[in-house]
Amino acid sequence: METTLYASRRRDRRIAFVKSPAPQDAKVAHAMQLLTSMLWAFKGTTRSAWEIASPEEADVIVFHADAPDGRLPEWQASGKLALEIATAPQPGAIGSRTLVYPFRAARAFALLEQLDAELESAAALNYAMSSHTGEFKRPAPGEESWSFVDALRTLRAYSGGERWWVVYREAEPVLWVKSGGVVYLADPAVVESLRQGTLQLHEMRMQSGAPPANGAQLRGGSELIWFAAYYTSNRLAVALSDSARYRIARWPNFGAIRPPVAQIRVVAALSARAVDLGEVASLARIPVTDAARTLNALSALGLLLPAESDTESVVTARAPATPTVNALGALLRNIRRHLGLGA
Repeated sequence: METTLYASRRRDRRIAFVKSPAPQDAKVAHAMQLLTSMLWAFKGTTRSAWEIASPEEADVIVFHADAPDGRLPEWQASGKLALEIATAPQPGAIGSRTLVYPFRAARAFALLEQLDAELESAAALNYAMSSHTGEFKRPAPGEESWSFVDALRTLRAYSGGERWWVVYREAEPVLWVKSGGVVYLADPAVVESLRQGTLQLHEMRMQSGAPPANGAQLRGGSELIWFAAYYTSNRLAVALSDSARYRIARWPNFGAIRPPVAQIRVVAALSARAVDLGEVASLARIPVTDAARTLNALSALGLLLPAESDTESVVTARAPATPTVNALGALLRNIRRHLGLGA
């Protein structure tokens, strides 16, 4: 019965072998032929059924490392995955989608299963993003739009993939976010506008596309979602409550975000114990509206947690200090002391 169910879920995957028009080393031809033979031998054993097709129809493009096809970036931008064949070890260039000839059947099988899982994840992401592509909601006066932040959270929920998502202002591409939301690209002026809160993200639209060709600066995706969420509203998001007590799951990657000191004070206060909005604003010595913005940013990153009980913050505050030699704990105490939040 299990075999029948497994077979019923099997999908068809298409793979294309792209050969360079220039004369090739015999090893390249042998490597391509070896993988072709293995595809035939693996029939019925892989999660999906692999068939050889043209590059236009294929899900995966196989190419030789020393002779990449000029159409490869365009194919990858359309969602196709690239499998690299190398005929000699190249430590600086070998990646997770590389087969070094001669390769074992077990390595080729594992890579095909990896590619299949990546394609499945990409399909799930495309479906999830279908409600976020096109124009974002334009809020009426007094309203707030979390459309862009919701789109980023969806992207970050799915890892891997080579697809880029382009954010447009009218017909002009403004920034690019890679699937997984871990990195983004933008010109320095756009980044500064994002960090200052003058980039009107809710007036833009998003769709899949190719990365820029002008070598825009690659930046951490946590910076993008942090400031996007921070400037969306000066009130707590609908999922948060003014009276609830919160703490952080862990510190954000401030090396990538580089927030103002006031925002770091909020996070430091939340790392000491669970507190509500008013308390964290008092501890950080900032207006409640600024504290609410920071809590929104933490929530967008998935780092804000509610207190497990009404007494958690009290218990945490009264718990006797335990001596520790942990370097991280000492660092956090020093940061809180430096920011005037107590030891």
